[in-house]
This record gives sequence, C-alpha cells and structure tokens, in this order.
Amino acid sequence: MKQSDRFNDVTTTTRRNPDTTSDPKWIGKYRAAILGSSLMLVGLLGVYGCTKKSEQNISALPTAPPVAASAPVAPVVTAAVAPVAAKRIVQRRSPTATYANDAYGISFRYPLSYKLKAWDVPTGDAKPAALEASTGGDPAEVPLATVQMPQSMYPKTDFDDGYFSVSANRNLTEKTCQQSAMVDEDSKVMTQTVNGVQFNWTDNSTTEGDYHSEWRSYAGFANGVCYQVQLGLSTSAVPDSADQSTVKEVNSARVFARLNSILSSVKIRPVVMPTLEPPARASSETPGTPAVDGNATIGQSTVPTVEAPKQ
Repeated sequence: MKQSDRFNDVTTTTRRNPDTTSDPKWIGKYRAAILGSSLMLVGLLGVYGCTKKSEQNISALPTAPPVAASAPVAPVVTAAVAPVAAKRIVQRRSPTATYANDAYGISFRYPLSYKLKAWDVPTGDAKPAALEASTGGDPAEVPLATVQMPQSMYPKTDFDDGYFSVSANRNLTEKTCQQSAMVDEDSKVMTQTVNGVQFNWTDNSTTEGDYHSEWRSYAGFANGVCYQVQLGLSTSAVPDSADQSTVKEVNSARVFARLNSILSSVKIRPVVMPTLEPPARASSETPGTPAVDGNATIGQSTVPTVEAPKQ
C-alpha cells in the first residue's frame, strides 16, 4: 500500500472521529450538565440544612414527662374485726326504804332521803291537812303514812312541799270509793292500774295568797277497803321582792314524776279485814333505826325496810 493511501485512511478516520473536546456544542452541553449538577447539589444541601434545623427545633420543644407504667393494684383484704362489746352502763339508784302495813296489806317503796310519817290515828284526832282537804274530814278514813320530799331538793325555786300520802276507808263501797277521787263535780276522772289494782284519779289545784297547791287524788278498791292516795305539791312566793329575780318556778312535772314512782311501787295483797283494826307491823332489816319522827307513835307505826342501792 502506498503511503499516500495510509495517509488517506488516517485522514478519513480522523474525520470520522473528530475531537469533541474542542467542539463548541459539546462544551455548552458539558457546562450545562455541570451547572445542573451544581444546582442539584445546592438544592440537596438546602434540603438537608432545613431538615437539620427542623430536627433541632423539634428537639427544643418541651417534651411530656414519660408516663410511668401503673403498677398492678393489690386487692384490699379486710380483716374480720370482732364486734366490740357495748360498755355496760351501771345506773346507781338511790337507796330506798319500804313501808308495809300488815293490817291493810299495803306496801310501797320510797327514797331513803325522804321523810316518812306513819300514823295510827284514832277517830277524832288531827289528820294531815292534805287529807282533810280531799276527804272533807271523813272520820272513817284512817291515815296510814305520808312521805315528804326534802325542802332542799329544789334550791332557788318556789318549791315548798312535795308529799305522797295513803289512807284507808272501810266504810265506802266500790262505787263510792271510785267517786271519792272527785274533789268537785267538774273534775275529770282518769284511771291508772297499779300492780293489778285500778285507781280512779283527778288532777286538782288551788291558790290562796302567796301559796299554790297542786294535788292528784287516787282511789282504788280492794280487800273491801277503799285505798286513797294523794300526790301533792305546794309552792310559795318569796316575801322579799328583791329575791324574786333569783327564784324560779319549780318544774311541777318533775316533782310529780318522782311522786308517781312511789305510786307505781304500791302493792296491795289480799288480807282479811278484822273487826278491830290492829296496829301496823313494825319490821326493819336494820334494827334500831326507825324512820319515823316524833309525831308518830313508834309502837304502832311501820318502820321502813332499807334496801341497798342496786348496782
């Protein structure tokens, strides 16, 4: 082959594969590619920076405290508690005495601090004023006993006297006995049964000057005898007007409640009434300590039996 032919071949080859680096069109495309890559890189860096800043801002926000896992609640076991025994309240009662009359088969209890007067009064002798007011001075009525409250029982009040009295009358029938409880025709008659014996009773009052009296008259029939009982209260005004401000009216309901407790203890047992009335039995659990005053006849009066206070 000729040298000229080789040259021609080379030239032809060179023409077919020109140097593209020196081509202006290629340079423009290259520059465009580089510029596009740069812009893409810048965009990626911007996105990365924004993402990083967002993560920092989020981390800077206050976070809620972690919620602790709730521990399982153990079941509450209630132990059986033994019932507490109620405290026993011991009420001490005032010592009491007992009056008993064998001739009429009647007895009752009264506080030992009260004063007992027992009578065996013959016909025509003086009687308690309370009995005179209620019976009109019936000579057949025999006073048996009277119990008086201490005057010092209600201090700084107008209390003057409180009493419980009992008498017997064998000349009254059952009908007239029931009517004897009426002081006047307008009296309201009520009934009360005391240990098996029915009593008719009335509520009465009177005022004379500075003295005021209230009493309840009872009448019950048993053993062929009319048993007449009276509960009474007397009050009086203080003479000195300067002391009126310190004196109060006594509570009459409380006074009668105490007297009624004596009435509720009255017991009448069956007895045969003799032709002549024998004296009352004298009996005492504590010999030598009669509870009667000088107005009573010791040989004919019932001496009370002292009962020990109940615990």
